[in-house]
Amino acid sequence: MFFLSKVAISLACSAGIVVAAPANIPRQNTCSSGVSRAPEMYNLYPEQPDRTSSAVTEWHLETFSDKSQLEQAAVFKNIPAGATQCTLMWEQASMTERTFLVDGKDALVRIQTLSGFPSGKAVSYSAVKAFDTLGDQGHAGVELTGWDTLDKALHIGGGIPCAEEIHLLLYLQHPNGDTKFVLDQDDKNGLFIKYSC
Repeated sequence: MFFLSKVAISLACSAGIVVAAPANIPRQNTCSSGVSRAPEMYNLYPEQPDRTSSAVTEWHLETFSDKSQLEQAAVFKNIPAGATQCTLMWEQASMTERTFLVDGKDALVRIQTLSGFPSGKAVSYSAVKAFDTLGDQGHAGVELTGWDTLDKALHIGGGIPCAEEIHLLLYLQHPNGDTKFVLDQDDKNGLFIKYSC
């Protein structure tokens, strides 16, 4: 009888008939640890809340006249769904491999996780602020003051909630600092998210 069932299965396979058998094969986790670089950056103008911006590459923040004048939104994409620990980081290459300027006395940056991001419409301060709903949950900070005068370094901004797309609002924390900060971002400079699975 056993021989006949083997022959029947063999004939079924040769005839193109698919025979399904239950299998308890565990699924492999497709998530592996890594980094997400080159975020889409959008300039935001608090004093002109409906002014729109296309994506830019540089990280650029400004305060003057005792007000935050230029803030930014950052969008990190392609983070695996299985990522469980996300850390915001930034780095600077050696002085000859970067454009990095801090002009002013206070370049402490607050970074706030957003609950979403405007889709299908232009990006503006007022459109992004509608997603600034998490309060102190999911915020980080980085101190940039003086780092433009130093050589290559890697910095930790702090842990943030993981998602397949992470949206951040970045601004200089003290509006009376009269500070301008610019860092061109590439594969050696700027913001990135390190994730673990």
